[in-house]
Amino acid sequence: MNGTSSDGMTPRTAKDMPASHGGTTYVMQPGDTLYLVARRFGIRLSDLISANPHVEDLISVDAGVSLEIPSATDKVRRDKSKGVRCLMMHPGRAAQKADGVIILDYRKDWIGVLAHGLPAPSHFSGEAYKVWMRNSVTGGYDIALLYPTPGGAWAARMEARSPLNNYDGAFVTAESLYNDEKPVGPVVISAGFGHE
Repeated sequence: MNGTSSDGMTPRTAKDMPASHGGTTYVMQPGDTLYLVARRFGIRLSDLISANPHVEDLISVDAGVSLEIPSATDKVRRDKSKGVRCLMMHPGRAAQKADGVIILDYRKDWIGVLAHGLPAPSHFSGEAYKVWMRNSVTGGYDIALLYPTPGGAWAARMEARSPLNNYDGAFVTAESLYNDEKPVGPVVISAGFGHE
């Protein structure tokens, strides 16, 4: 199984050489996501992102890209001017084993969503998964489709139509492909933003 333990959490290709800030180096494998790598190493996703400023596309990192993995005890410098936050998405009643993460990039007013443990949308009589971001100023939604990844996760990325501070949360539902008005399907995962 490519060097992965039965729990699926043991690093597959972590090298023993130290990284510049005391961690290790990991080479991305097909199907890996930053979220899964952070879980595998027991570190915060935001720390992994901070340790790897060379990674521009936070949702789809190519296999073969080397990442610096800070140790769990390292204090990675958090540059607040970069403005990237990572929040856990929690399961709704419809998919209690699902989880996910939402990446908020305040520098570019961009979000990314990675969801794990979701059955096919047809399980909920839907055709697709959509992420809905609530705009607390206008009362409307920004919407993006989630696409299946080779590793079994679902992913979406979108540019917000307003500054991210205008949004109070996001949730994923199983929907008709043509429904872009308001969510009607069951909520499978969600997160509140709680801006500071």
